[in-house]
Amino acid sequence: MSFSKRLGSRLKAQREELGLTQRQLSDKLSPRVELSEKQISVIERGLSGTTIENFVELCTALEKTPDYFCLGIVRGEQSDAISEINENIKLCSDEDIENLRLFSRVLAEKKKSE
Repeated sequence: MSFSKRLGSRLKAQREELGLTQRQLSDKLSPRVELSEKQISVIERGLSGTTIENFVELCTALEKTPDYFCLGIVRGEQSDAISEINENIKLCSDEDIENLRLFSRVLAEKKKSE
């Protein structure tokens, strides 16, 4: 899945999670951002991007950080887990680190194929 489609999918899922229509999201944006429901639809389908300013406003309106929409990272629980993994890796041998690298590649490929 392309970055634009993944980003759009996350934007749409969060909008729906908050119970907002595309029109309500458009209305929720600050006055300096002019994104119509049609433009939001195009972004959510991954057919077009938007300016960084509009993207940040969308993030604010949808109550998530930009890294969530771009990378799927949720600060807090996931961040704590990543920190723990990083600390544990420091204790591993070179062979263990290579095994972890291969394992993470398998997980990533599995996720890509879903």
